[in-house]
Parts: sequence; structure tokens; C-alpha cells
Amino acid sequence: MRKAFFKAAKGKRNRKDVKKVLDNVDKHVAILRGMLIREEFRPAHHRPVTINDGYKLKKRKIIKPYYKYEQVVHHAIFQVLAPSDKDIKENPSLKKVINRGFYEYTCGSLKGRGAHYGKKYIERWIRNDVKNTKYVLKIDIRHFYDSIPHDKLKAKLRRVIADEKTLRLLDLIIDAVPEGLPLGYDTSKWLADFYLQDLDHYIKQEVWKPEKERKVQNYVKRMERKGITKYKIPKYACGLPYMVRYVDDIVGFAANKRELKIALERIETFCRENLGLEIKANKQIFPLSKEIKLTEKEMEKRRKEGKSVKETVKEIGRALDFMGFLFRRTRTTIRKAILYRITRKARKLAKKEKINWYDACSMVSRMGYFKYTDAYNVYLDRVKPYVNIKRLKKIISNHERKGRVAYAAS
Repeated sequence: MRKAFFKAAKGKRNRKDVKKVLDNVDKHVAILRGMLIREEFRPAHHRPVTINDGYKLKKRKIIKPYYKYEQVVHHAIFQVLAPSDKDIKENPSLKKVINRGFYEYTCGSLKGRGAHYGKKYIERWIRNDVKNTKYVLKIDIRHFYDSIPHDKLKAKLRRVIADEKTLRLLDLIIDAVPEGLPLGYDTSKWLADFYLQDLDHYIKQEVWKPEKERKVQNYVKRMERKGITKYKIPKYACGLPYMVRYVDDIVGFAANKRELKIALERIETFCRENLGLEIKANKQIFPLSKEIKLTEKEMEKRRKEGKSVKETVKEIGRALDFMGFLFRRTRTTIRKAILYRITRKARKLAKKEKINWYDACSMVSRMGYFKYTDAYNVYLDRVKPYVNIKRLKKIISNHERKGRVAYAAS
């Protein structure tokens, strides 16, 4: 419980309400423990706040729970239900409940599984297995958090949790909003990933099951016609060979466009009938981009048209736009909209006489895009002439040092 108080206070220890609790944390631990034992805890009523999220500035309604004691309860309950491997090593009595059986390539809201985690595996697949990544399926769940049915989620929780007191507490948190899961609650990311576990399993292990059974039957009949009695049935895939889910965005790969169309139809049916969710209309199936060498005839045509002949290859198909990156067979670049925001930010900072801590953090945090993609030349041309990254890091370092000194003095 004590750990949950400090975990929920991360990044806001200088706030007066948080400081007041942490100064007498043992007293508040005892109070909250008593409230939970007597089942007196009730979530407060909140008015949603509208924010502009992401590079598209998409309007989202979020709820900001209070630190005392809502955020603490959210952290405390999932410290027990979804402990990390480190937590289990420290306390062997803990067991994975909610996060048990999470799909290996679920990214976005799990510690250590951000965009770069998914990027690493997508690059590995599309470069090492060209045959099985020829075509891409890209889908997105419509209004995911707002659409999760409470009754279906509660029924799933009751299949893995036996303790009635814990279930009643989770019901209170889920019912804090009339529909779906509230954006802004720490519990929502865990419950959302838990709810989509069945979909991950279906896509990877069951979506092509009827086709597999038919292929096995056809193979057996073919062997019988040939008079072969001893044979080994080949391993036919039951699901997509490769798939990554980033919260509610799903990308799958396959060698055959027709098979992906079958998979898409069945995924839509599964989401509608089993999960009460709907796939967005912007679903896509397309060939992944690849580069081929230009023929002599094409090179000659470029010369006649006065075009550059430095490039000896052309790109066919489409790049995969996912998690802020553009994936191609031979390289990975940054999504254009994100790149424009970074370069625009750099030019704005160049005009400022004094750069504050917030702007320095904002710029430095984006440098990972250039470090882990094939876009370093863009950094040299459009960012480096305007800002000094070492200077920005120094500003951040000085600010943090002042903050630590001020916190220690208080």
C-alpha cells in the first residue's frame, strides 16, 4: 500500500495536496487500508476535460482522478493483479492475474513495450521473412475505450478473479463512467489490454482454423489417391504469421491477399459478436513497399525527361504507417506529420532569446525518432542548424538539480 502512494505521486510530488499526504504517509496508509477492508471507498464524480491529443490534435475527453485516494487505489489494486517480473521476484506470493497470457507483441500501455519495442520486431519480420510479409492488414477499433461493454468486461474478470471483495472494488472503478472505460484512469490501460486478450488469441491461433482443417483433409486424400500409407502432415497456419497490436491499432502480415481478406471478415465478426466492438471503416489490405532496380529502358527515359539518374531503384507498393514510423523493406523513416512538428519546433526555439525547461524537454524527447530511424540526414539538414541539443540537455539537468535541492530542503 505504501508503495502505491509513492508510485501514484510520481511526477507531482511538488503539488501541495500530494506533499501533504506524503509528509504523513503512514497515517494515510492506515486510513486507506481501513477504508478498503470496510469497503467504504467510493470513486468521486468528475467532469470530463477535453484535450487535443497527438499530432492530429484529436479531441479526447479524459477524467482526472484525485490523488487522495483514487489514484493510490488504482495503483494498489494492479500492483496485486498485474505484478511485474521484478515485483514477483521481490515478493514470491504475488502472481500474475490480469497480465497472465498477454500476447507477446502487445505494445503501447505496458512497461518496456512502447513504440520502439514493436518497431524492432516489425523491422525484423519484414526484412528476414519477405514471403510471409508480402501483404499487410491494418485495422483500428472504433471508439475503443468508450465502446467496451461493462457487462462483458465484468464477466471476463469473474473468470480469472475469485475474490468477491476485489471484484466489487473493480466494479466500482468500471462503473465510475456510464459507458466504456474512462481515459485518464491508470486502471483503464490494464483492463483494455485484458479485454482484447481473446482477440489476440483468435487472430494468432484460430482465424484460419477452417482453412487448416480443409488443407489437412485435402492432403490426406491426395496421399490416399497416390497409395502412400506413411506420410507426415505439413504444419498449416491457424492464424496470421506475424501481428502487432498497439493499444487498439492492429497490424498483421501474410503471404496471401485473399487469406487476409478472409481474416478481416472473421475478425470483424468476432469483435462484433464476442466483444461488442466495431472495426473502423478505414481498414486496409495492401502490398508492403519494396525497392526494385530500374531497367536500362527506364533509366534512359529518365534521362530524356531531364530527371535525376542518381537513384537506380524505384519503390513499388506502400510503406506501412504505424506507431509514428513509415516501414519499408530496406529502411524505416518518420511519419511526415511528426517530422514537420519537430522541424517547426526547432525553428521556433531558434527564435527564442531564452529557452525554458519545458521547451528543452519537448525537443530532446523527440531526438529518439532520429536515433532509431534512417532519418539522420533530415536531422542534420532541418534540426541541427537551429538547436544545440547539448545545450538543451544542460538546461534540463540544471532544472532537475534545482528541483531535487528544493525538495530536499522542504
